[in-house]
Amino acid sequence: MKLGAIPILYFDKVFRGEMLPESWYAEAAEVGLDGVELYDSFVVEWSEESVVGQAEAIREVGLEVSMYTTYCDFAPRDPALRAAQREQVLRGIRSAVLAGTNIVRVVAGSWVADQEREETLGLVAEGLRECLDAAEEQGVVLAFEDHPVIGTDPRDFLRILELVDDERLKINLDTSNPMESGASVLDLLPQVAPRVVHMHASDRAADLTHVVTGTGVVPLAEVFWHLKSVDYSGYVSMEIGGPPERASVEASAANVRRLWAEAQ
Repeated sequence: MKLGAIPILYFDKVFRGEMLPESWYAEAAEVGLDGVELYDSFVVEWSEESVVGQAEAIREVGLEVSMYTTYCDFAPRDPALRAAQREQVLRGIRSAVLAGTNIVRVVAGSWVADQEREETLGLVAEGLRECLDAAEEQGVVLAFEDHPVIGTDPRDFLRILELVDDERLKINLDTSNPMESGASVLDLLPQVAPRVVHMHASDRAADLTHVVTGTGVVPLAEVFWHLKSVDYSGYVSMEIGGPPERASVEASAANVRRLWAEAQ
């Protein structure tokens, strides 16, 4: 297991210009993480130079880029919108190669008004499937996340995987997102564990507030047991909540290391 993070606790500061991504990378290195995700939204004006610059800033402090984390939404029928989303994924693939990682996070998107559920899931599956060849050609895997809005219900997530019907589509498992549909990550993980190539160790309180990893109600010990049972050796990337301060990062890292070591 390698320990990484995506710092949702600092998102507001970064997006308001009060904290540079480079400051986060330095803090992550000082806390002793192995890597961090390169979040697409941190690349403010996308260009090859900006992606390479961010990746170099990560490596300069001794960290790896664990995953290029982007967004897409293949739920709409509109061909122009779908083409734009495909270009977003292709840009993510190019960015991953530039950043030195072989994983790109993808998601399902959002429900569309007056569009039937099964049609929507089929459109999402079609869009994801159409990107798999391009990813493979670049030596990259697409990691599908159980992300809001469509992907949080395990039944919908599993249905999309069924419709894609291609083992090349891997998984970035988020451990708290299923709570948004009233489910648990344990309703999903046993069925997909062998396909997990990256994960978000995300924790929440009962009211769905993101908290310091390891202090909420998400059954992380059971999650780690399932991953160990399939010899998972990839990144446990903490999606850190809680107060926007270094102590939250340090506590999350300590909790995850302890829970991983204890999982038998």
